[in-house]
Amino acid sequence: MRVTLSPGKVGGMISTPPSKSMTHRALILAALAEGVSIVKVPLISDDTLATMKVLEQLGVRIERKEGEVNIEGGQPAPPDHPLDCSESGTTMRLITSICPLIKGQCTITGGKSLSKRPMGPLLDALKQLGVVLESADGKPPITINGTGELPGGKVRIPGDVSSQYISSLMIAAPLATSPVQIQLTTPLESKPYVEMTRDAMLDYGVSVNLSDDFMEIEINPSKYRPAEINVEGDWSSAAFLIAAGALAGEITVSNLNLSSSQADRVIIDILKSMNARIETS
Repeated sequence: MRVTLSPGKVGGMISTPPSKSMTHRALILAALAEGVSIVKVPLISDDTLATMKVLEQLGVRIERKEGEVNIEGGQPAPPDHPLDCSESGTTMRLITSICPLIKGQCTITGGKSLSKRPMGPLLDALKQLGVVLESADGKPPITINGTGELPGGKVRIPGDVSSQYISSLMIAAPLATSPVQIQLTTPLESKPYVEMTRDAMLDYGVSVNLSDDFMEIEINPSKYRPAEINVEGDWSSAAFLIAAGALAGEITVSNLNLSSSQADRVIIDILKSMNARIETS
């Protein structure tokens, strides 16, 4: 295939698509909050639909409306069938730590590709917290025999494998019976995603004690509160649009949180260092 590019100009106004990572977190946290939460302008995609489907299997009532999703959360119920995460790795990783909170058995599965992905570090961490589970070679399907309670305590997990393992433990930790201390055995490589999880949890009323070097995380028992959340725009998508404006015209990009913990927000500083004229408001 041959692609020919010619010089041109860009201009106009565009709204950035919502963040998929933030949508996943907002949906799952709403499901754990007792009451009705409203997630506004979520990203509707195969992956986020997989998350909604799994949550519904756990007894969560979800109503999709134009531009928002209403979620009636509370105590998850044991599913009648295996939890099919399709090909969404984020869904599988974030849901896994919730299953011990369910009194009953949960089997977590996924599509052909997802079933090949290792989950070992997260499963080992859950075992350290007393969770009883079964998995062949640390891969799906994963069967968790939940007691309805997640014991607290200390857990050690590497930080250079997947930040989603850390986020998964963080999301479940407030619902443990005692404080949870997560100690990283290697430096965390994807700090912004852990910050995103911390910020999302705070939106639902739960605080996280995160050390300056991101090597220790402590979360005390607490309850998530229902909330009304506006899912912020995705800075990864916006970066291309902003760069295009800097190079070939003038463009206004909306639906962005200038104080976001998303890593790609740094595109603003990079372009300013290259003498691009960027105005924010």
